[in-house]
Amino acid sequence: MKEKVYILTLGCPKNEADMDVLKGIFLQKGYEITDNPIEANYSIIDTCGFIEPAKEESINEIFNIVSLKEENPDMKIIPIGCLVERYYDDLKKELIEVDGLIGVVPPEKIVEAIEKRIIILNYQGHMMFINVIIV
Repeated sequence: MKEKVYILTLGCPKNEADMDVLKGIFLQKGYEITDNPIEANYSIIDTCGFIEPAKEESINEIFNIVSLKEENPDMKIIPIGCLVERYYDDLKKELIEVDGLIGVVPPEKIVEAIEKRIIILNYQGHMMFINVIIV
């Protein structure tokens, strides 16, 4: 059975473009993209961290997805993007419910981190932490 990925895109048009690329990479590698996070093996939330309302929306959406773990306890939740990049240390301390944090990195590095089930603490100056995915 194919693993399923849910991707929620918040913020700017660059996030939308990057997440379109990310979806394409996942599809090429045999994953299925789902619009329903309850079905997902991985829920990726592409965050925005530049203005206060965007930060609040990102945090709220992360917690909305976290609340779905009751229905899908095996789902891995991985916030990525600008909010993570700017507030990595705080988020790592405060968001103990998530399974990984990835800053602003190329989409292929996100897939690589998930597939290799690796912890990368620094990728070219950008923070990545995958506390996962050992199945």
